Amino acid sequence: MYEENLGGYCLTLTSKIQNDIASITNKLAINKYILDKISSQQRIQFNYLEELERNFSSIYGFRRPFDLARTYLNRGEPPNSLATNSYPIIKARNFSVSVKNMLDDFNNEDKTDIKLEQEEIEKIEYMKRINQLWLEVIAENIYGVNVPEPKDEYYKTVDEGRYKGTIMISEDEGKPIDDEYRNHYIDENNVSVMVTTEDWINMIEEMQTNSYKYHGEYQSLFK
Repeated sequence: MYEENLGGYCLTLTSKIQNDIASITNKLAINKYILDKISSQQRIQFNYLEELERNFSSIYGFRRPFDLARTYLNRGEPPNSLATNSYPIIKARNFSVSVKNMLDDFNNEDKTDIKLEQEEIEKIEYMKRINQLWLEVIAENIYGVNVPEPKDEYYKTVDEGRYKGTIMISEDEGKPIDDEYRNHYIDENNVSVMVTTEDWINMIEEMQTNSYKYHGEYQSLFK
């Protein structure tokens, strides 16, 4: 069904879609770790803010699966229709902007960490809840995706060459993506077939629907 709708785009896009979803998942897993630490301490470090801003901006940049779903597989009625509003993409972009504003406050304070104000705590808690929701939806729909616990032993901060930020170092239960992710969506010719399945479109539709459930609170916090 999907292969017929996509026509000649199928072979070109399917590996890109699979790579994009893996990238989104990894960013969300790192965000989960960072947001959990911020939430428990109610203080925030400059480097964590930088990384959250970068990660949410990257998720917005990996919008190809959402654009493809809207263009070729338009399902659902307004206000949930992807053709009307892509809520995960809108939220990722505005989360990035909100965190960027917190970074500006850091520059004004000239400190390495600051205590969060109540409005900032509420925004962080909302980001944490939506970030967790997205991770769970991906894990429920895509083979080989897990929701890792935000344990310190699974992560470390590095500042090496061109990369500065948090990386995952766990080789077992701390990994958000395991070998099944690749194996399940690769055919006998070593070609990705994810986009010909319903898994990815079901994932996007659930991310869309579940994001909309919390849109009223989002509008009051991020207006």
